[in-house]
Amino acid sequence: MQEMFNRIASMVCEQNPYMTKIIDDIQTEKREKQIKQVTRADSESIFELIETVNPFETVEDTSDNE
Repeated sequence: MQEMFNRIASMVCEQNPYMTKIIDDIQTEKREKQIKQVTRADSESIFELIETVNPFETVEDTSDNE
């Protein structure tokens, strides 16, 4: 197993195109996963805000119309 990791490390150090592609793919997947997590958190916050401040709720008119 150690020989396999040594070979992979050598390929990365030599900037082997195959290994570079794999690393780029991993970075892209990680970035997209982080974006999805942020998006999910944002959407939950938006729904909580809508529940708190309902824009469709009717407001009673308390002003005097004289």
